[in-house]
Amino acid sequence: MTIWGDVNAVLNGLVRDGRIAGYRTNMAQVSADSRLKIRLAASPGEDAEQVRRAVLRATARLGIVADVELRDAGDLSAFD
Repeated sequence: MTIWGDVNAVLNGLVRDGRIAGYRTNMAQVSADSRLKIRLAASPGEDAEQVRRAVLRATARLGIVADVELRDAGDLSAFD
């Protein structure tokens, strides 16, 4: 599986488990000298900071350093 596939599996698993309502990444723009950025919205009733930390731990286990931003579900705008 590719790195993108691994990241996608982690994030989709959190959606499936009801922990996040949605997410967006800059994976298409990531290069060797840039970092993965993830914008996510925690599901209602979830502790957003705990969800953010869970994503950071999961990406770290994949050997990826990521910036994870918390957003409202209606504000998962695209990366420039």
